[in-house]
Amino acid sequence: MSHVSTRITVDQDTWLIMREFPQHPKAVIQRVVDTAGEERFLVLTWYPDPAKRRMVGIYPSLSEADRAVPWPSPATPDLHYAPSNEARDRRSAENAAAARRAADLSGG
Repeated sequence: MSHVSTRITVDQDTWLIMREFPQHPKAVIQRVVDTAGEERFLVLTWYPDPAKRRMVGIYPSLSEADRAVPWPSPATPDLHYAPSNEARDRRSAENAAAARRAADLSGG
């Protein structure tokens, strides 16, 4: 089974990205327009106090920003966790392997 994101629209430029914890978002995506007039989608760590949120990536589309929010969370949930590039790459490889296993099991 592949993971399907639940994206909650807050306003026309803001989305909450839900993952495995239904009681709080995993990330916030904020649409901005850069100096060239192009839309960019900022992925921010979620925290109830907006001043404590941290940007972890910038993407050219909402769907790419959504896909960049990792599955699953660390074993011990730390809402302020900002993984290193090495940890992010490892998690991406683990997620890809899990998706391949799920596809094999479902015959897809």
